[in-house]
Amino acid sequence: MVTNDYYDARNGVDVPSPNEDEGGGQYEHYHPLANGDLPYSLAKTFDSWLYAALLFSSAAVPGVIPRTMVIGAAIITYLYTTVLKPRTWIKNLSCAALVAMSPVTSGLAAWHVLTDGHFVTKLGIETASRLPFHLIFKSRLSWLVVSLFFGIMSREILMDITDCEGDRNADICTLPVKYGNKYASSVALGCSVMSALAACGASRSILNFVDLAELFMNAPVRRGLLSFIGSWGLLYRTARVYRTRGEDVTLAEQA
Repeated sequence: MVTNDYYDARNGVDVPSPNEDEGGGQYEHYHPLANGDLPYSLAKTFDSWLYAALLFSSAAVPGVIPRTMVIGAAIITYLYTTVLKPRTWIKNLSCAALVAMSPVTSGLAAWHVLTDGHFVTKLGIETASRLPFHLIFKSRLSWLVVSLFFGIMSREILMDITDCEGDRNADICTLPVKYGNKYASSVALGCSVMSALAACGASRSILNFVDLAELFMNAPVRRGLLSFIGSWGLLYRTARVYRTRGEDVTLAEQA
């Protein structure tokens, strides 16, 4: 985020509100670099230290593949603003994928620690452990990854709606700039629906219960209720933006 804000302010994407002198700077606190509240040198130094700390700490990540995923994610975040952000769809997909893969990275690292990189076969032969792809794609973790992916996609598109004017002036071809706010809000709503369905997917066994007393004592039901509450909040806020055809920037910012 610091890298993105730094380049956005330098490239003119983030600008102070035109009504700032009249006390109507609605988004002033979101752009301290563009407003001159923070010097560019301070942001650049702080960002450099963040990346240095990230690369240093990545050496402690267990497992080659999780460590590679962490370093690869760091490279993507650095290239995001200058290379990925100007490309329609790519910027949203890259952000969503980075967040969605974080549980997979953590899971693979934990699995490497638990198995110590090896496992014993049924014949008692110790061999190099294989990646548990069946645990990733045939468990509740897959629902979490899908839910995070579409949820972040929706949020990124809503943020593009709020930054539409700045992106247009900087020739950044986001969904609202290329297709309009109405189309962008429709895609955001669709992503929110997919995120909500995936969040409740792991708790689909609720329909198999009949006894209400027993129903609310089961962990799957509690997970389902929590998923429903969180998903409803996301859907409700995104639907409010959709009803305005993406023209109400304030609602998009609040979503």
